[in-house]
Amino acid sequence: MPIQRCPRAGLLPMVVALLLGIPCATPTSAQFKLPGSFGSGFGGDAGNPVTVDAQFTGDTAQRPAVLMITANIEPGWHVYSLTQPAGGPMKTQIEVDQSLDYRLLGPFRAYPKYKSHIDQIAWVGLELQEHAGRVTWYAPVEFAEGVDPQQVAITGTVRGQACKESCIPIKFQFEARLGSGVRIGELAFGETT
Repeated sequence: MPIQRCPRAGLLPMVVALLLGIPCATPTSAQFKLPGSFGSGFGGDAGNPVTVDAQFTGDTAQRPAVLMITANIEPGWHVYSLTQPAGGPMKTQIEVDQSLDYRLLGPFRAYPKYKSHIDQIAWVGLELQEHAGRVTWYAPVEFAEGVDPQQVAITGTVRGQACKESCIPIKFQFEARLGSGVRIGELAFGETT
């Protein structure tokens, strides 16, 4: 049976076509796979197009400690930004587990900044904010008085979706330990000007 273009009216017609066994191709930026069709979409699965590493730096007299979560994205794939506008693909979300040992001092930022374009296929007119290759999300952290950062693990979850010719959900549990940090552009360890 020849492959046909899937209906563009929304998710329901595409799912109906798939359930009826009608092979079809959707536009690249709107394709998806049902959960579970590409591993489980969680970090560490064989074949997952995204891996995540996390660490934090110690504080100095000039800046607070910085939590850094780095996603390495396979060629051809992308993830969406933390600020992806609603009404389209799923934005990346980072949740840091609450603890008496530490607290976030501000929102996460991304380096490098996402690449943006206006979609003309699936979400016509919507700005798409995409990261490809490698992105580090970072935020300032404060440790409670008397807490030794060498004895602490900052934990949490990264959720989102990775897309290439289709999209899959991703979910990573991270555990960050004290490390040397990564460069954020020309600034080391998440320093801000």
